Amino acid sequence: MKRIVLIMMVFAAMAVNAQSIQLSFTAVDNDGKYHEFQSVQITNLTRGWSETLTYPDTTFTLDAGNESGIESVEGLRAGLMQNYPNPFAGHTETVLSLDESGMVTVRLVRMNGAVEYEKSGYMTAGDYHLGIDVSGKGMVYLQVQTEKRNYVTKMVNMRNGGTSKVEIAQTSTSPKRTTRKEGELFDVGDRMMFTAMDIENNRVIYSDAVIRTQEVSEQITLTFTAETENRCIVPFNMSQRLFIPDGPHCQEGGLMVGLDVTGYDEDRTIQNASEIASVCINYEHSFMGEHSITLICPNGQQSVLKENGGYNGMAGYPYGGNNHNDYDGQQACDELDNMYGIGLEYCFSQNQGYKYVNGEPANSVVVAQNYFNDNAYIDTVTVTFGEISAPFYGTVSEPFGSTFATKHASDKENKKDYYRPSRDFAELVGCPINGTWYIEIVDRWAIDNGWFFGWSIDIETTCDEAPTGNQTDK
Repeated sequence: MKRIVLIMMVFAAMAVNAQSIQLSFTAVDNDGKYHEFQSVQITNLTRGWSETLTYPDTTFTLDAGNESGIESVEGLRAGLMQNYPNPFAGHTETVLSLDESGMVTVRLVRMNGAVEYEKSGYMTAGDYHLGIDVSGKGMVYLQVQTEKRNYVTKMVNMRNGGTSKVEIAQTSTSPKRTTRKEGELFDVGDRMMFTAMDIENNRVIYSDAVIRTQEVSEQITLTFTAETENRCIVPFNMSQRLFIPDGPHCQEGGLMVGLDVTGYDEDRTIQNASEIASVCINYEHSFMGEHSITLICPNGQQSVLKENGGYNGMAGYPYGGNNHNDYDGQQACDELDNMYGIGLEYCFSQNQGYKYVNGEPANSVVVAQNYFNDNAYIDTVTVTFGEISAPFYGTVSEPFGSTFATKHASDKENKKDYYRPSRDFAELVGCPINGTWYIEIVDRWAIDNGWFFGWSIDIETTCDEAPTGNQTDK
C-alpha cells in the first residue's frame, strides 16, 4: 500500500512489524539550482503500479508489508491543492480545504490580469471539490480569497471552447478523514522509479529518471538535464492488410494487432512520455465517430490514442469515397463483401522533436488533445479507385474517381502534422520496452467499416541504451 502525505499523519490499524518509508522530493537544474516542478511520477517497477504526486505536495509514504492499513488524517489544514489533470483539455478538478467559515471569492484570472470568472459566497469549514471549466487555451490562474488567506494555483488549458466556470461542492465538514487504497502494495527492497514533470515556455519537460531499490526513508533530488546527451530513436513497424470488424454485428468486437519490440536491457522501462517518440497507424474508415484506437504496452498499461466519438467524417480513403455505402455488401463481418480502400498514416507523439498539425512542438501544452477527433484539419481530395475483382464480391469492372473530404494525414518522414493522443503517454510510464505492444481498434457501431494496413512505434532512449543496427539520431 502507498499513501500521499498531505498533512500530519496518525497511523492506525497497521501491522506491528510493518515499516513505513517516507520519501520527499526536490528538483534542480544540471547546474545545481533549484527547479520548481509540477508533479512527480512514482512507479513501482517490481509490482507494476504508478502514482502521481502533484505539487505543492512533495512527500510520499510507502507502507511495507501486505497489510491494508488505514490512514487517519487529523488537524485538517487550510489549503488549495494543485489541480488535476494539469495540463488539461477544457476541464480539470481540485480540492479546497477551509479551516474556518467565512466569505470566500473564487476567480479565474488570465496572465494579463483579465478576470474570466468570479464567484463569491459564504462557505463553512471543510473540504470542497472544485470542478473547473476554462473556455480558452493557455495559462490561467485559479485564485481563492478567504477572509484571512489568499491561494493561487497555476493551470494550463489546452483547448478552446465552452464557458469558463467553477462548480463548488462541499464533500466534508469534519476536520478528520480516513482513506484506504488497496491493491498497490510495497515491500522494502522493491525497485522504484521517480520522474518529475514541469512546464517551461508552454512545453512539457521531464527530469532524468531516478531508479533505485528502496530500503530507507530519504530525500530524492531529481535533475532536469539540458538536452546535451545523444538520444537515438529506434523504429519498429509491421504491415498487414486486415479488416476492422464492423461494430456489434461481429463476434470479434475489435481488431488487435501486435508488434514486437526487442533489443533493450531486460529491465528497461518507459521513463517519461517523450520516450514513446512516435506511434503511427495506417488505416481507412468511413466514419471516424464510431471507433476508438488504443495503444497497449507489454504489461497491459494503456493509452487511448483516439476516443470513440468526435469527428464524423472519414479517415484515409474508404473505397468509393462519399459513395462507400454503394460498395459495402450485406455481410457486415465478411471482409470479402467489403472492398478495402486506401490507408493514410496518422501519427501521435508528445516528443519535442515532432510537430503537431498546427505547427506547435509535440510537447507543447497549448495544443488541444482532440484535434484528431475535431472537425478541423480536413482535406478535400479526388481519388481514383480501381475495379473490384475476385476474391472480393462486387461488380466494379473499371476504375472510377470520387471527390470527398477526409482527415489530414501525418508526415512521419518529416516528423510533422502529428496529433496529440487523447490520453497522455505518461500513463505508460513503467511499461517494459521489450515485449509485444498492441494497437486495438474497436468499431462500436454498425453500418460503416474500415481497413487496417500497418502500424509503427518509435522508441527514444540514450544511444548507449538503443539496440544497434536500426537506430537513428534524434
